[in-house]
Amino acid sequence: MSAVGGNDPEMVFACQYQLRLYSFPAELFRNTCGEEAFYAWVDTFNRDETNPDSSKRPYNDCNLFTFVEDFQVSKQDFIRYMKEGQAAVEPIFSDDELALICEGSQAQRNAAFVNPSAILVGDTIYAPYWIATHSAQELAAAGITPAMLNEKSAVWEKGLTEGQITTLTQAKTALQAAERAELQ
Repeated sequence: MSAVGGNDPEMVFACQYQLRLYSFPAELFRNTCGEEAFYAWVDTFNRDETNPDSSKRPYNDCNLFTFVEDFQVSKQDFIRYMKEGQAAVEPIFSDDELALICEGSQAQRNAAFVNPSAILVGDTIYAPYWIATHSAQELAAAGITPAMLNEKSAVWEKGLTEGQITTLTQAKTALQAAERAELQ
């Protein structure tokens, strides 16, 4: 399957959803909008989280959900093109998941496709990058607890770089310290 997307630690660190949602089978965009329109669409998203362009959308939104919405791809066409793209390999998505991408509510999508390295609180996904770049007070205000961070530690060790793990460990330590200070 020819696809556009990636599977590197930087994406795992920054993305809210499972990486498979950021991979676009060539059959999907070729049959839906054409390569030129697809790459023009991709260019509407920020690729640099550290120096974002305010005229562009967050890069986390460059995913299959947004593609289906922006190009108004019917469920029938989406499923057909995705299956064509998956024909040569083991399927990336089940039939139920393909339908959920097209018709699911945001809460259903978030629950089904959350990045294993991210934290889901209610209907909101917090990517590791967000966790690492916010204060202990902001983490607590978002409903993120030290227990949630502890639960993710093993996942982070498998998919992130040493520097990313260190940053997240520091965030966890700061949150634990803030909670202890509140108890005193």
